[in-house]
Amino acid sequence: MNGIEDPSATGRSTNSVTPEQGLETLSQLGDWLTMDHPLEATGLDEDLRAVKELALDNVAQFLQFPENVEAVAHVMDGTFRGSRDPDVQGRLDAALNAVADSGLEADFVSARVGDPLDASPGEAVLPDGADAAIVYPPDGVPVVLLSSDLGFRDMILSAQQAAIDLLVDLAQSAGLSMINDQVGDSLATLIRTGDLPPEAGADDGAGQGTFRPVISVYFDGEITDASMV
Repeated sequence: MNGIEDPSATGRSTNSVTPEQGLETLSQLGDWLTMDHPLEATGLDEDLRAVKELALDNVAQFLQFPENVEAVAHVMDGTFRGSRDPDVQGRLDAALNAVADSGLEADFVSARVGDPLDASPGEAVLPDGADAAIVYPPDGVPVVLLSSDLGFRDMILSAQQAAIDLLVDLAQSAGLSMINDQVGDSLATLIRTGDLPPEAGADDGAGQGTFRPVISVYFDGEITDASMV
């Protein structure tokens, strides 16, 4: 467990006026792109397994530390523990604790880039211009489609962004409102460097998520909607 045991607590150290007062020091993982993971490409299937493990595990590892959990929540909604609705805080803590303990649930599939209407049975196809997208089957875990045209490092970057998008979706399902549509980029900065991004106010889209485009992909034998990463 990562130690967040009192989801409705209002007296934690992060219940402060500014991030500098409550989030001075984060437990950094270093450069997660290279730490203990040589960037040596092998085969496509092996690469896909590697980037899946790397992307999902590093989000879970980052959330092992209570101060990092607080920073993630703050980056998402711009507020602090004690300022959120207690029910939302409780659901958020439960969701982030679950990720820290068991990881994010997602499958990763290699996809060809082309016209989904010309897809053959058994393959996954992303439209031109998409490097990755997330399909949310009605039953089962989310599926991340990664372009087979990507190099290994770009696969890692797209996989990490997909993991961040899944984390945002999880927080929203707990009732957390996003401060603006730059949340995904801000979380990437936080997880990669351990640094809080510059303070940003809410924009006209506050509370509506990260506004990821919905695109049509071919997956599991049919054309379906997906959230572009």
